[in-house]
Amino acid sequence: MLRKMFNMNFKLMLNQRDFLLAFFSSLLLFLIPAIIDIATLYGQDIAALAPAWCYFGVVNGIAGSILSDFVQMYNLFFFPFTVSMAFSACEFDEKNLNVDKFIITRSGRAAHYLSQALVTFTGGFLMVFLPSVLSELTLMAAIPLQSNKLCPNYPLDPALLLQNVNFFQYFCCHYPYLYYFVYDIIGSVIGGLIGLLSYSISLYFKVNRFLVITIPGIIYLAAGLILDIFGLHAMTPENLIVPPIETEGIKPIYSVILIGGLLAIDFISVLGKIYIKKDEI
Repeated sequence: MLRKMFNMNFKLMLNQRDFLLAFFSSLLLFLIPAIIDIATLYGQDIAALAPAWCYFGVVNGIAGSILSDFVQMYNLFFFPFTVSMAFSACEFDEKNLNVDKFIITRSGRAAHYLSQALVTFTGGFLMVFLPSVLSELTLMAAIPLQSNKLCPNYPLDPALLLQNVNFFQYFCCHYPYLYYFVYDIIGSVIGGLIGLLSYSISLYFKVNRFLVITIPGIIYLAAGLILDIFGLHAMTPENLIVPPIETEGIKPIYSVILIGGLLAIDFISVLGKIYIKKDEI
């Protein structure tokens, strides 16, 4: 039953206007700057180009790319709001339509809520993962994967690219494409968990639909502002969803704490709704 409900809810999500709007907006924010960067580099001598991974937006401006500016803007302001639009308001909508009781009697509480939670996480994950990976694949198709240049500014400052990689420097230097793919997954997992946080809010609070979608984003922005004020820039959420380049003080434990905290809140919220709070019956 869980698999059947997951498939049904996943199809509903793919036909949902909010999901399509957020997904294609994210896709354009990543692909259009990547294409502009390729057009800018077109015609240059191949010996003057750095490897394709140096132009990925997550490298925080090391190549001076337009994609980098858009990715930073996305991570600062749009990231938590787009992932919350995946499928997080589905339970809120069902309550307003008075169909949640009918669905639960047919599927069971566990299958109903777990399937929605899994679809919400999947939607948030894909909202981040696909645009990021597609922009990187576009750059890889147009720019050489390997180059004698260490970075776009070489030989002026050959250490510029790696001097602020706080950890996993060997991994970044020798397997850069795998390194950035791993961070695509990390950022996507955090995106899925933030979307799931929005869904968790809809399970307990009878607020309007707009607040269900925006509360996680407001918390995300407020947390970053507060941490910046106290000089904890390395712990801000927007710096934990991308590779730790040009940001001093970042440690792996910060990402583990963020993912673990979101996972614990979401897990407890969904299980609590299934086994404890049964207000829809």
